[in-house]
Amino acid sequence: MSDNDKFVAELRCQQAEYERGAGNINKPLHYNRGIQTTDYVCSWGMDFCEGNIVKYVTRWKYKDGVDDLKKARWYINKLINDVEKSQSNLPQKSQSNLPQKSQSNGPEKSQNKG
Repeated sequence: MSDNDKFVAELRCQQAEYERGAGNINKPLHYNRGIQTTDYVCSWGMDFCEGNIVKYVTRWKYKDGVDDLKKARWYINKLINDVEKSQSNLPQKSQSNLPQKSQSNGPEKSQNKG
């Protein structure tokens, strides 16, 4: 059993004991690693879908396992669909409106020999 597996098993055991008390609402034990996910999400200005993706991917090993990964995938798919939909509503840039590249290999030099 790896150190991570031992940590997860111990955390789940502690979580079960902790849930019998009143502390599970405000600070579940899987929050006790590094920065709180809520603080991270807010510091990056993420929206709801982005925040849930980070939350579920971050905690999957310590909370609901593969179910959390499936939830993250659902939010990723929703985010992709939302972005693609918003991009399809943008006006398409016309190629004729784009500046043309110069055919020269360097900066243009003045022909004045004045």
